[in-house]
Amino acid sequence: MKKYMAVFALVAFLKASAQVSPESVPDSFFFYFKNKGVEQSIQYIFRTNKYLGQNPEVVNTLKAKFDKALPIIGTFYRYEKYLDKRVGNTFAHIGYLMIFDRQPIKIIFTLYKPKDHWQVQDLRFDDKMDDVIKDLENNVK
Repeated sequence: MKKYMAVFALVAFLKASAQVSPESVPDSFFFYFKNKGVEQSIQYIFRTNKYLGQNPEVVNTLKAKFDKALPIIGTFYRYEKYLDKRVGNTFAHIGYLMIFDRQPIKIIFTLYKPKDHWQVQDLRFDDKMDDVIKDLENNVK
């Protein structure tokens, strides 16, 4: 019974976060990351863009980077948006801090909506916070 409830909750979450905004992609990524793990979250990202899935080495490299970092940085708690740049309703560059025990990780989604759904064009993450501070300074006027 619990298994069916989990599946129902996942389906309801995914339908509720239908791709009406670019944030729906990172929100789904973080849902998978917290509830299903690194591999499922990365697989989700690559399912958003059929062209990314053609290179399995990229998937393995991203997964290996996360797998290497997680034992060092500890438990994942939440995510917070710090950057949001857009070009109309077609292109978005959105940065988040993933909050862990030891330190945050910066993750940036570059998203593109060519027709009717948002897809990941690029995904980058690292632990360098200097760029975050610079982006925050540039956003304060």
